[in-house]
Amino acid sequence: MNRRTFTRGLALLGLAPSLPMPTITAATAATPAPVVITSSQYAWASWYAQKNGVTSVAAIARDLKVAPEVAQALFQKLVATGAIRAPAAGGLATASRPFLTRAGRRALAAKGGEAARRIGARTRRELFNAMRRFGEDDKKPETPETT
Repeated sequence: MNRRTFTRGLALLGLAPSLPMPTITAATAATPAPVVITSSQYAWASWYAQKNGVTSVAAIARDLKVAPEVAQALFQKLVATGAIRAPAAGGLATASRPFLTRAGRRALAAKGGEAARRIGARTRRELFNAMRRFGEDDKKPETPETT
């Protein structure tokens, strides 16, 4: 590099703060990407809510290991489809059709192992059927849009 190029580079660096720079507007920088929910995520969230009887956005995010935005979208879809009731003030929502109520859990614990095995088999069978139904949606080939 010769002396003239070096001196010109120093001069340009001194002028750089006064040159107009393209700005990034807050609207384009803060545009969130749309949240995508798969049918298997919805099936697991629905099963989780029915199994526990109550759920929240934080519980879905923690136990299903999904991002908070995905958990919020799953929670809203569960409310919209009627799988859970609208949340109370604390953010907890009760399941519309829980697998077992609190009294049912107590009775199950009092009866012992055989009843627990039967309920467990029924729960596994219902989960398998739900996963099979929702999995069929994922297998459908997508048709390209024609313009």
